Amino acid sequence: MSDHVKRLFDAQQQFLRQAVQSTKPNDQKVVEAIKPQSSEIDAIT
Repeated sequence: MSDHVKRLFDAQQQFLRQAVQSTKPNDQKVVEAIKPQSSEIDAIT
């Protein structure tokens, strides 16, 4: 489980890095961007 938590935080960090360097994406791109986070959350729960 700790591996999933670390990967979740890494995915969130990557998402935030991309967010501050980008313009507002469309809904589909947001879904794609948060998919790694969602996968790790699903693995934890």
